[in-house]
Amino acid sequence: MCVTYIQPFGESSWVEFHRTEVIHNTHDPDFASKVQISYRFEERQSLKFEVYDIDSPNQSLEEHDFLGVATCSLGQIISSGKVHVPLSQRGLGARGDQQGHMIIIAEELVALKDEVIMQFSGTKLDKKKFIFWKSDPFLVFHKSLESGDYAVVHKTEVIITLLASELDISVLQVTLS
Repeated sequence: MCVTYIQPFGESSWVEFHRTEVIHNTHDPDFASKVQISYRFEERQSLKFEVYDIDSPNQSLEEHDFLGVATCSLGQIISSGKVHVPLSQRGLGARGDQQGHMIIIAEELVALKDEVIMQFSGTKLDKKKFIFWKSDPFLVFHKSLESGDYAVVHKTEVIITLLASELDISVLQVTLS
């Protein structure tokens, strides 16, 4: 999970602004949850991102493994469109203690939001079975950005212990933005 903090203009303290969804068991998470922040050109909008390994439903961040922190300004993200920000440990400088990096992509939201209703099904799916776990299928939808990159816009729920080789997601309503 990634927790986004904002630093209100003229203050030194950080305020929690947003939490992404929890993505289990991956070293390379791609969060579907988006952070919507109004950009104010005339002031510096500092942002802080803290990444945690979440292993229980407890909402307290102190109960989870802290993986790293990154800071930048919203202006940096907006002006570049896409930034790579190094993750480091709390209270330490960015040099010598890098824990990986985050890729943050900015996108201007438009007022028009079309809704699409889709139905998906799959047959003869390959059954992946390993010693301690079975494959649990899900779908991930991406959209193309002006930069040529792709961003996750929706992830379906994981279908736990699908024993048949068929997948049926009857109705999926997505708002395109």
